[in-house]
Parts: sequence; structure tokens; C-alpha cells
Amino acid sequence: MGATKTNISIIAVDLFCGAGGVSEGFRQATDQHGHQVAYIAAAVNHSPVAIQSHQANHPDTLHLEEDIWLANVDAIAETLHHAA
Repeated sequence: MGATKTNISIIAVDLFCGAGGVSEGFRQATDQHGHQVAYIAAAVNHSPVAIQSHQANHPDTLHLEEDIWLANVDAIAETLHHAA
């Protein structure tokens, strides 16, 4: 089942994202009724290969190809604001 704002109780940012295994675990998290409860709002990695791989597996996530220490926190905050 898909995610709706009423079901979502976890909004996450996947730092050091790769192919998206951690994000996929969150995506598959459901409540007792089978409703999705988590949403990965953004993913960050300095590697273009990691970002391309994650984006292929999670196209609705904001992707930032950046060092996590220098990541555009304004873009992440804006994404989180709209996800909430």
C-alpha cells in the first residue's frame, strides 16, 4: 500500500546512501494494517555512482551528490517541511 501523510510516522534522511538498502527497509516498514509508515525525504552521498544507484531505486527522494558535511541543509529542510 502507498504512503499517505496520515500513515507516515517516520520521515528520514539517508546519509551515506548507496543502492538504497536502508531506504528500502524504511519504505517497506508498515503498521499492523499494512500501511506504509516511513518516507525517505532525502539521500546524500559524495559518490555520483551511489547517487545514481539510489535515484534509480528511489526516484521520489531528493538526491544530493555532496559531502554530508557540506550538504545543502536548506534543500533538505525544505523537503522535510513539505513531507511533514
